[in-house]
Amino acid sequence: MSNQTEGEFVLTMKLACALSIAACGMARGDEIVFDNFNSLGGNCYFCTGPNSQDGYAFPFDSGVADDFILMPSADPSGKWKLTELSWSGAFPLGGGQPAPVGLFNIIIWPQDANATKPAGSTPLGGPDYTKAIYYFEDVPTVSVQNENGERFWDYSAQFPAGVMLDPDVPYWLEVQAVIGFLPYWTWQPVIGGQGGIPHLGDTLLGVPFWEPNGSVLDMSFTLYGEAAPEPGTAMLLLAGAGGSLLRRRR
Repeated sequence: MSNQTEGEFVLTMKLACALSIAACGMARGDEIVFDNFNSLGGNCYFCTGPNSQDGYAFPFDSGVADDFILMPSADPSGKWKLTELSWSGAFPLGGGQPAPVGLFNIIIWPQDANATKPAGSTPLGGPDYTKAIYYFEDVPTVSVQNENGERFWDYSAQFPAGVMLDPDVPYWLEVQAVIGFLPYWTWQPVIGGQGGIPHLGDTLLGVPFWEPNGSVLDMSFTLYGEAAPEPGTAMLLLAGAGGSLLRRRR
């Protein structure tokens, strides 16, 4: 992150996404870089997922994060540039009238240095967002009801440009519905698990960030992206292409 502090970097990425739709990327990546949906059997529609919601109107802050590790990309650096994210959610019975959610906060956390959980733990209140690697606020989201009825929705969103992650490193993904309470939105579990147990926190219920979820089931999400060369590699490729063009002009 060059000479920026973690907090400055988070703020920079928030502003980049807010000021330019083009900066938020508009095309799905060619590859699925991590699948926490089909590989684990799809959504558990009879399960009640944990609440993950920016209840700004109430207000309260609840969040759920699930871990992922990327395999090396085809680029010599092994890095990935994330381009899109898809996931599923639901409005449980008694949680208010279902409604489309047009905005989500999307947060990528590093793993805590001392435990298998996200960084940013706090004993009271919301998590320490300055510890996040990426924090994108109010990301425009496509919301579509799925075949399981009006309470079940599928979502997708583009990552802002420049979301670069290393392979073989544990990260934690948090998606947070930006919607007033009620309704009550839950991130949908899948019917299996891999990696660490999802962790959560909830300022309304007094649950500190981050506590293990009561279920071992993972959360529904799929990450898309493309191989991302290091800046130095990219410059060499560009220089090589420029040289080829010059030779052709001769």
